[in-house]
Amino acid sequence: MGKNPAPKRPTRGVKTITNHELRMTGLKLLFQCSFFLCALCAFAGISSAQDFGAAQTQIDWTTEKVFLERAIQTGNDEEKRDALFRIRNLKTAEASRIAVPALTDKAEIVRASAAFSVVFLPADEALTVLFPLLRDKKELVRREAAYALGQVGNPNAVNPLLQV
Repeated sequence: MGKNPAPKRPTRGVKTITNHELRMTGLKLLFQCSFFLCALCAFAGISSAQDFGAAQTQIDWTTEKVFLERAIQTGNDEEKRDALFRIRNLKTAEASRIAVPALTDKAEIVRASAAFSVVFLPADEALTVLFPLLRDKKELVRREAAYALGQVGNPNAVNPLLQV
């Protein structure tokens, strides 16, 4: 149970590094990473921080869009409703188009949620996708579709609403 005495000098071939050398190595690595990032941005055609932010936003939207589409296609009812609420909060026509398939979902709560998620489509397009819901079997879906048509604000919706 004896302890090995610590060597008084480093083993041959092993170099001790001073703090200064360690800092300089870190700075060199930082410079090389910055240079690599600049080269990558130049290759991608990104010339400023604003362009980099726009490119990042585009990547984020593409990822979000894929996530929302997948949730509406394959998720359970709660996942679909969550995706539809997120779509509604984006308040864009592009996002609302993702919600259109949910208007024909088998679950009435999903159809009702989807009705309010498509109100940011252009008025004529929104009328086209919402009119079939006015003849849905479930009262909740019909009521939400009527309310969504009111939010769209297209005067062409008045006659179908009066007929219902």
